[in-house]
Amino acid sequence: MIDNEIMLDISKLPQLLIDCIKKLEYYDKINDEDMYIATLEVLETTAKSYVLENKLSKKEYKIILKKFAGELSNESDI
Repeated sequence: MIDNEIMLDISKLPQLLIDCIKKLEYYDKINDEDMYIATLEVLETTAKSYVLENKLSKKEYKIILKKFAGELSNESDI
């Protein structure tokens, strides 16, 4: 589910995104697809809000979605 080839330094992201990413990593590790998808929806919505508030760049948003959503991503929404 996670594209580990994409490098992302989460340390400078807002804490709420960091928390979502850590949960995604956990659900990926234990292969809980349902919780992964539910948490991914939260990540996408939260990241989109941060872009609209200028707290996250569109480039960062796209990288986050590509890394964690891949084919499931709907990044054209922003």
